Amino acid sequence: MSATVPFTRRRFIEVTLSAAGGLLVTLHTDAEAGAFGDSSEAISLNAFVEISRDGRVTIVAPAPEIGQGVRTALPMIVAEELCVPWAEVRVAQAEADGRYGPMAVGGSDSVAEYWPLLRRAGAVARERLIAAAAQRWNVEPGSCYAERGQVIHRSTRRALPYGELVEAAATLPSPERVPLKDPTDYQIVGKATQRIDLREIVTGTALYGFDVEMPGQFVATVARCPVQGGRVKSFDAAGALAVPGVHQVVEIQPLVVDNDFYGAVRGGVAVIAKDSWAAIRGREALRIAWEEGPHADDSTERVRQRFAELKKKPGKTVVRAAENANDEERAGNRQLEAEYELPLIGHACMEPMCFTADARPDRCELWGPTQNPRALRAYVASALGLPVEAVKVRLTLEGGGFGRRLSYDYGVEAAMVSRAAGVPVKVLWTREDDLQHDYYRTPSYHVMRVGLGPEGEVLHWYHHVLTAPLRVHAQGTGVDHPELYDMEGAANLFYGIPNIRVEYTPVEIGLQMGSWRSVSHSFNVFAVESFVDEIAGEVGADPLALRRKLLGKPREVQLALPLPGRRGRPAWDTGLLRRVLDTAAEKAGWGTPLPAGWGRGIACCYFKRTYAAHVAEVSVGKEGRVRVHRVVAAIDCGLVVNPDGVAAQMEGSVMDGVASVLHWEISHDRGRIQQSNFHDFPLLRITEAPRVETHILPSDRPPAGTGEPPYPSVAPAIANAIYAATGTRIRRLPISAGVQPSPRGKAASGL
Repeated sequence: MSATVPFTRRRFIEVTLSAAGGLLVTLHTDAEAGAFGDSSEAISLNAFVEISRDGRVTIVAPAPEIGQGVRTALPMIVAEELCVPWAEVRVAQAEADGRYGPMAVGGSDSVAEYWPLLRRAGAVARERLIAAAAQRWNVEPGSCYAERGQVIHRSTRRALPYGELVEAAATLPSPERVPLKDPTDYQIVGKATQRIDLREIVTGTALYGFDVEMPGQFVATVARCPVQGGRVKSFDAAGALAVPGVHQVVEIQPLVVDNDFYGAVRGGVAVIAKDSWAAIRGREALRIAWEEGPHADDSTERVRQRFAELKKKPGKTVVRAAENANDEERAGNRQLEAEYELPLIGHACMEPMCFTADARPDRCELWGPTQNPRALRAYVASALGLPVEAVKVRLTLEGGGFGRRLSYDYGVEAAMVSRAAGVPVKVLWTREDDLQHDYYRTPSYHVMRVGLGPEGEVLHWYHHVLTAPLRVHAQGTGVDHPELYDMEGAANLFYGIPNIRVEYTPVEIGLQMGSWRSVSHSFNVFAVESFVDEIAGEVGADPLALRRKLLGKPREVQLALPLPGRRGRPAWDTGLLRRVLDTAAEKAGWGTPLPAGWGRGIACCYFKRTYAAHVAEVSVGKEGRVRVHRVVAAIDCGLVVNPDGVAAQMEGSVMDGVASVLHWEISHDRGRIQQSNFHDFPLLRITEAPRVETHILPSDRPPAGTGEPPYPSVAPAIANAIYAATGTRIRRLPISAGVQPSPRGKAASGL
């Protein structure tokens, strides 16, 4: 945890009042106290751009920073069109407000979604400044241009800095149409740029949720039923109140607003104390009787039994099928079958959940990390019976998100605890709270089958996916089949196989599921890309050559699937997939010799409009211990705003991919999660980290996402490399028990 930085109400008010014209400014991204707005008035040109009379430029980052680098990348887009030197830009984090667009960060959409809006925001501000200069000089605006924070009259070379123009510019109307810069003229976008908050992060002065301190603030921990869905039957607070420092003990009732489970509060007993130590000790001293609810007998073993029973039946829903895809018998003269299983996984953010709230009868202010600030604001308003305008949500940095903080239950919980206690409260989740009350990635089971022709051609593809439905995402959206969110990466199979049939069966589990990095791609791509490797072994083909053959000639493909929203209209370019495959293979030296006992594996993935491929090199020791030595990654994510940020996402994806293969599994028994901390849900150790090489392919397509697309093909590349090294086929993750070599050509099932 970083060192505490006092975040006082006074400091906040000082910063806010400095923002003339209603521009929201919350947390500075540099450590210079009062750096913004202290010496001169600042003027807004639109919601994203503010310039002071002495020329200082502040750009608002509209999306939360969860480590993906958008607090740098998004302002870079504005600065590019505004024509200001990046080194002279200050960045401020927006608070929850409709003026900043969706604000939710998920699905790797931040840069892609904000790209057109922020380009226009920067260009509009620039054109208003140019118009102000032209007015001052009594010339046509078209005779002027902007460059390095000033407007220049082309023929006379007269120049005026933005600071001298901003007051007049603010009185001019925003133009309806503005020219956007040609990408060939970019000075900022496309240049590797250090994170704007890097110095604060590495020096421990960055402000995270745990660091927030408010005047009069108390700290709370909440005792929740160990079985999800359970609730308090009765409790005795005497022991907790006897702990020095404990202030109050209050019960929090379960709450779901408008059937929206993103913010559903589980309920429990909150111990409110002067500090975290007293709050934790007080919680330990509580005596609580739980009504454990309907899931008290659920377990990982029972889930596996359900998988075993349901996999024998046809899928509940046919998600994709060619007209003659039912005719499996005629599809090929031989079949290959395999089954894969991936476990329940938690998010394990380095910073556990936390939020600080000051809930009063007529208003509520919240501070903390969330991927979904506007939704949290609306939910808290409903929960507390306040108008949305009476709720403020201000953002800190986030010590990891990975989809966990799309659910904002912990923010709503903080508001409810503060309302019940009548004081400002910071609600802290311990590591144990975090792992045992998560919104988990679903476990999944995959039944795979192909029909092969006499020459080894793949004629028919069958994939039956079984998961615990990710219904949390679709409550109240009117989606007919919300569970089909779990089908991305399977339904949009990008290989050109004549007959494709993909089915789905939901499996009920007494745990709450949620988004996890790349969501369903994280398990479906593992099954698909592992099975393609098995096909290559079956027909005696090189895994890379088979993938290239299955992709076919470069072409654009679009499907219509019964999935929600744009997920139902996936489109891809097989030529771009071949390009990332070829790049990864070439850079990795595909086909060149490796040391004895080593293996090399390849896999690829398509996620929305981003293409990625990985080649992994591994060795397996005598005791079955797998060592991932090297991973080569290639990505085509369209036009790149910040190559440094893209490379960081690719590197982080590899680390998560390795950890998911070697370690990650959450299990439960009697409804209780069995893991509690990093000793039994370990993150990847430095000694286990491979050498990572990243290759970003140039593109003139609009920017696409990079946070999630580089993850799904890491694990199958490693599994395929293990097979190449040992002959053992990995069909179940993780492989924490190690791998035992099998005779070459005889794939050993992990199931």
